[in-house]
Amino acid sequence: MQVNAKTFPLKSGSCHIYPDSIQIRGKGLTHFLSNLFSKWGFERTVVFYGLLALGFIASSALSIGIQNYFLAVFFGIAALFSLRLAWINRKVSFAPTIPKKQIEYIEYLPAIPGERRNSFLIVYKSGERLLHRNLVLPTRKGDMIAQSAYYMVKDTGLLKEERPRS
Repeated sequence: MQVNAKTFPLKSGSCHIYPDSIQIRGKGLTHFLSNLFSKWGFERTVVFYGLLALGFIASSALSIGIQNYFLAVFFGIAALFSLRLAWINRKVSFAPTIPKKQIEYIEYLPAIPGERRNSFLIVYKSGERLLHRNLVLPTRKGDMIAQSAYYMVKDTGLLKEERPRS
């Protein structure tokens, strides 16, 4: 177990900043499965949208079998849409541990009421691919947690300074 960790809570888990890595610990079945998939080299979003597309393709085939062509076309379009989402989200990562050597930068994204929560965007290089991981902060006591997390991440020296919004 590593020592000297700075810790702050996330929406579903916690983030631990160690001198050599950033570790994200989550709760529940989704985090267990994402850790399992990332060990195998698959990303959770690709697996999710791929399984969804397979379900839509099977439903489309069954609809053709019962000669309901409207549903067959509908499920075919839904399968294409889910494959498109898998392609769009191919750079989203759910890696539980990110070594600091691989991190390009970390960007703080402040909350916009009704649109998004306070979060951090970690952009890192895994092999030849540039991936990103989004860390969403909780809303309860959100400003206090966001401020303390901001300063914890700023102490790492990886925080990208805010760009002026135009």
